[in-house]
Amino acid sequence: MSEKNSSTIKLDKNSELRRSRRTKLFFVCLLLVLLILGGIVGFLRKKEFQISKITIIGTQSLDADSILKTAQDYLNGHYAIIIPKTNTLLLSKPELVRYILEQIPSIEKSTVTFKEKNSIEISVTEKKPSYVWCGTSCYFLDDTGMIYEPSPQFTQGVFITFTGGTVDENPIKSHIISEKEFSGTLKILAALDQLAIHVVGVNFENDTTVVHIDSMRGTVLGPKTQLVLTKDEASQNVFNTLSLLMNDKVFTGILATKGNLLQYIDIRFPDKIYYKFDTPAAQVTTAPVTPPAHAQLLDKTQ
Repeated sequence: MSEKNSSTIKLDKNSELRRSRRTKLFFVCLLLVLLILGGIVGFLRKKEFQISKITIIGTQSLDADSILKTAQDYLNGHYAIIIPKTNTLLLSKPELVRYILEQIPSIEKSTVTFKEKNSIEISVTEKKPSYVWCGTSCYFLDDTGMIYEPSPQFTQGVFITFTGGTVDENPIKSHIISEKEFSGTLKILAALDQLAIHVVGVNFENDTTVVHIDSMRGTVLGPKTQLVLTKDEASQNVFNTLSLLMNDKVFTGILATKGNLLQYIDIRFPDKIYYKFDTPAAQVTTAPVTPPAHAQLLDKTQ
């Protein structure tokens, strides 16, 4: 055998030996990793590290058991398939809170606190009813325009009642209009409140928003008096326009004596304010599509 062939054989044997050592080292390291992971998993699955008690506080109208069940549904899951979410060392309190808020939209906010080694306390604050939306049934609305729970029929008249908009067949968690549009509507309601105009309801039509009002600066209006706006009316424009109207001597003079006969105020048209006082027998419930010739008007440029 030549010296060159002998060297080649030695090199091949050394390469095979190194590969064999690397393979053995890989499996040894893999075994160590698996043993370490197995030990960690076993440690995290120990009973003394699992949540065994959940306390619910802060409920008023909500059933505490429904919140408890929701929390348990979340905790029944696992991290990486094998580590229970009940593990006190790995519990993600923000994720648990997020899950509760998603599943129970009538909760305004929630916090999770460790009270003992294996116990957590879930505190909830329920949304306070401010608005009602009514279709075939009535529901409470939150400040974003989202329907969050059914309301009793007697709440109409107690809270501002919204109608119209677009909702799903199952309206819970639906927004009656976009959040941006609803925010704009709330700003308009705030502007009307500053002007001492009392709102009882709002109806969203295709391109028009009809606001039902029952008093202006202490003057009682008719039961079907309407303020008609464009759908995207700015709250500042509403405030400025109605401020002008309520300082007009002709309008305020009629309002003082015939406030209960005010049928509508229409501010949809540039530079003009249309309003109409009518006899009870001639009152209608729908807003005019175009300004009627017999309606009185105030020129905003005056």
